[in-house]
Amino acid sequence: MSIPAFAGVLVLLVAGYLVYRLIRYGGFRGFAFGAKILDKVGEVPGASSAYRATRVRVYALDGGPQKAVGLELSTGAGESVFYGAISIAQTEQLIGLLQAAVKPGGAARPGS
Repeated sequence: MSIPAFAGVLVLLVAGYLVYRLIRYGGFRGFAFGAKILDKVGEVPGASSAYRATRVRVYALDGGPQKAVGLELSTGAGESVFYGAISIAQTEQLIGLLQAAVKPGGAARPGS
């Protein structure tokens, strides 16, 4: 087998795998999370400036206890989007961290 033929087969295998995962997880977001999306729970707009706004979207995933919640963090007008799936235990830990940050004297409230 020649090198161009081998490269062509390799490209077809990679493309086929990507298409399979897109179909299996129901689209690009599911592909990025590695699990099917059951529901969009909601979104929270973050602080914004004249140039950039942030937003966090939360999804319920069908990925078992290890991929239960999907977080999508976007900045700007779609210029940077980050996807991450977290477990139930990690979700509970994140809730605790966020609650601690907004308590009087927490990191998010200096001088309180």
